[in-house]
Amino acid sequence: MKGRLALWAAAAVLTVAVVGLSLRFVDPFPPTRIVLATGQPGGAYDDFGREYQRRLAREGLRAELRRTAGSVENLERLLKGEVDVAFVQGGTYPLAKDVDGRLRGMAACIASRSGSSIAGSR
Repeated sequence: MKGRLALWAAAAVLTVAVVGLSLRFVDPFPPTRIVLATGQPGGAYDDFGREYQRRLAREGLRAELRRTAGSVENLERLLKGEVDVAFVQGGTYPLAKDVDGRLRGMAACIASRSGSSIAGSR
């Protein structure tokens, strides 16, 4: 009986330790902050980024904007892991050097003559 109690106690301590370490080193919760690559200051993507920032803030998600030269730089920043989400023009993906095929989750979200899209890498 004493051996069985010791076994249960050890199992309980081990379980608490595993859960504690998991919570410490693995972030199981949705993010509270994202980094969004937009475009040149005053441009359409910059405007879209500020609007997304405003709307996401109402939902409790803080969006940090990174202004860039445009779609190709946005794709490069996604590949380097510098941003979480980026606005890109439709048809620019082939210009990115995504040899490992890491970019995914591309979706058109803006109907315009330029064929704008939003892309995410995570």
